[in-house]
Amino acid sequence: MMPRSTAEVFAAVGGSHRRQLLVMLARDGAASASSPAPSLNVSRQSVDRHLRILSGARCGSR
Repeated sequence: MMPRSTAEVFAAVGGSHRRQLLVMLARDGAASASSPAPSLNVSRQSVDRHLRILSGARCGSR
């Protein structure tokens, strides 16, 4: 699928946690929301929210 808009993609990857998530997913492949939480020093719920934002911008698969 194509991103909704360039601005939406840049907004989605603008957050440092979301960029770190993309790097982790590219390096390690799929993971549960609780897997990257300790590395990012955030809650599982926060990881899930970041993944939904990336997915909504079509920056990754979920």
